[in-house]
Amino acid sequence: VSEPSTGFILGLGNYPDFDPNRFNEFAPGALRNRALADVYEPGSTFKIVAAGAVLNERLVGMDEIIDCSQVEAVHRGRKLNLPTDHHPLGKLTFRQVISKSSNRGAAQLGLRLGENRLYSYCKAFGFGERTGFGIGAENAGVLHRVKKWDSLTITRLPTGYAVGATPLQVHCAMGAVANDGVLMKPQVVRRIYETEGSTVVSFQPIARRRTLSRHSCAMLTNALAEVVSDQGTA
Repeated sequence: VSEPSTGFILGLGNYPDFDPNRFNEFAPGALRNRALADVYEPGSTFKIVAAGAVLNERLVGMDEIIDCSQVEAVHRGRKLNLPTDHHPLGKLTFRQVISKSSNRGAAQLGLRLGENRLYSYCKAFGFGERTGFGIGAENAGVLHRVKKWDSLTITRLPTGYAVGATPLQVHCAMGAVANDGVLMKPQVVRRIYETEGSTVVSFQPIARRRTLSRHSCAMLTNALAEVVSDQGTA
């Protein structure tokens, strides 16, 4: 749990946990801060990257129709199989591609962006690099350079596959959307103070970079809110 406008972490938990006074009695896996150290394929949460990018580049309108019944697409003269959805979705608006979490729709957004722009937005959102949290061993995750992509990466990366991320990276990326497009450095210490309460050192919020425009974030947030509506998938 964090405060999006500052990046300060309000709560972070791991399970199984351990007693720091008797840490040597616990299995090594219980000592690891999984939020920073463990890497996984984030899946649909990663769709904010491609969705935010096409809005930022003005490549799509909120109510533009995207045909999610397509099973393949042509890219750079080659036919590519598009990923499947859990059930047929047919033609959806861009807004519905987000709310219904369509893999085929997200893949088509990636194709509109192209390899280089998609990769640059992945980097802008903080994937493939450490957040700089500073507590515990942090994994940078896996984000391959474009020259190492295979022919399917352009359609799989927008859906959160062919990429490895830590829970904290995903959390910070979503926080950037909540913070009007500014990615913040996660921090856990706000101040150091003496016993009587006077502050010795205070720590200010640190902005890492802007990922999306404020306007793009407003539109993306509007679509993301529908994910948890009766029409959405969450």
